[in-house]
Amino acid sequence: MSVDTRPQLLPPSGPPPRQRRRFSLAALLGEILITLGVIVLLFVVWQLWWTDVTSRASFEATGDALQSEWHASAGDAPKQISEPDYGEAFALMYIPAIKDAVWGVPVVEGTSRDELMRGVGHHPDAALPGEDGNFAVAGHRVTYGKPFNQIAELRPGDQVIVETESGYYTYELDNSEIVEASEGWVLQPNPQAEITSKPGDPLITIYSCHPMYSAAQRYVYFGHLVEETTKDNPPAALEDSSA
Repeated sequence: MSVDTRPQLLPPSGPPPRQRRRFSLAALLGEILITLGVIVLLFVVWQLWWTDVTSRASFEATGDALQSEWHASAGDAPKQISEPDYGEAFALMYIPAIKDAVWGVPVVEGTSRDELMRGVGHHPDAALPGEDGNFAVAGHRVTYGKPFNQIAELRPGDQVIVETESGYYTYELDNSEIVEASEGWVLQPNPQAEITSKPGDPLITIYSCHPMYSAAQRYVYFGHLVEETTKDNPPAALEDSSA
């Protein structure tokens, strides 16, 4: 019996049929969650790191501009501070006990977001440095330069020095309290009447949010004026810390 050895004609062959990609809801949700996670991470980096970088640069620029303004009018420096305009930087703050955070930080009139991005904010209705009443100042504890990040590390007896165009005002801290955000009594002219000697004392109140990463409460430090000196006679604490 013979075997047929002729070539066999095979049916034409094309590319293999494509397999339809199956839609997966789980995969889609996974991709969405990954994207959201990246966005949240970028926001955290921006909020906790980049705002510090930009605000610290703003602190420095605002402080340098204020010092230049003072030097330009050194011969005509007023004996008393004039009422600053809203948003105007008018003083510099130094706290030797936490000098890494508060050293030459501008004091800006107002406590809104824009003002607190440029320094610590002075309440417009509060007393000015050296005046009778309460010199009340707010500052961020985290983000935006976080000048009051270490407020909880302060102790009674620590000094807060405020430099203005006319001189230096040295306050001594007395005690701290943690209060609810709604407790506006801390801004009153004599917030601790039972502790201070008389209602007309020149006082200081500095405060920031509490606890960390929350705005539910306020960490408040109270103090009183202990020394007032001229520009050519800076407080010893400034010279000691800059040595």
